Amino acid sequence: MYKRQLLDDASVVVQVIGQKARVLGSRVLRHKRSATALPSHELEELEKAAQQAQQEHKRLLQALDRVQRNRQRSSAWLDLWSRALPRAPQPSPQTLEDWKAAIEKIEAQMTEALDRTSELGRALQQAKRAEKQANLRLEAGKRVSPDYRAALEVQIESPADQTIEIEARYRTACALWRPEHLARLQTTPEGELEVEVQTVATAWQATGEVWEGVRCKFSTARPAHAASPPLLSEDLLVSRRKTEQERKYVRVEQRDEQAEPDHPPLKAADRPLVEHLPDVDVCLGHRRIPPDAAAPGPSGKGSPPAASRPRQREAPGCQQ
Repeated sequence: MYKRQLLDDASVVVQVIGQKARVLGSRVLRHKRSATALPSHELEELEKAAQQAQQEHKRLLQALDRVQRNRQRSSAWLDLWSRALPRAPQPSPQTLEDWKAAIEKIEAQMTEALDRTSELGRALQQAKRAEKQANLRLEAGKRVSPDYRAALEVQIESPADQTIEIEARYRTACALWRPEHLARLQTTPEGELEVEVQTVATAWQATGEVWEGVRCKFSTARPAHAASPPLLSEDLLVSRRKTEQERKYVRVEQRDEQAEPDHPPLKAADRPLVEHLPDVDVCLGHRRIPPDAAAPGPSGKGSPPAASRPRQREAPGCQQ
């Protein structure tokens, strides 16, 4: 039974399923070999593609060289005609027509050669890129890297010749899972609202093994970390009223934290109409409003504004 190098030797547990046999022992044997990134048949295909790209590159170079030679020849003929015509005797009308047709033919050959040169130049650039990509793929496929394998060797004692099914359990690294939660607000047939929470497990692994059709059990436990219950101790809480001296003064240096408000100072019209801060403040938004300054509700007690809703959020400027 071959596994990847990530197999944890100490976690291997092998047991026989169903048959009358017992496991005498097991051990993990490790092997190292050098292997290419791609198998041999894929490397052969990449080599053929690289050879074809190289041949195409060479063919285009030869075609471009022939076209450039033809263009140079036509240019030389046109230059020769331009220098010879002024020194020629007065020709007949038929001769002039022949000369004109010859010059037009040379100019057409030069135009065709220029167009063909531009076309072959673009094809040559594409062929160079294709050859470079083919060589890079071939180089990456031929890259040799060490391949570490682990073989699980099991010794079993059986009273008779039989086919035995065994189960091996072990820990391996590079296998993770995370829960995903989906909440839906639905309406029941009775017209009531209910929240349905669905939890799914998202798993991924890079162990080097092929996991197809496997049964998975997910747990939030961490086998690699030691777990122990926390120590419980008594925590006695007492309360008392503040003295008159404590009500008059607030010593900021005794507080553990100081929260700086991230809003501009309140205008005079927005400040609460009280001369001192009570013992307990109600923080609404970014304003500190004492309970007795809030609008009284039906029960006679202070109530928050009607637009407020219960939600979790940070309230700058509210200190406890």
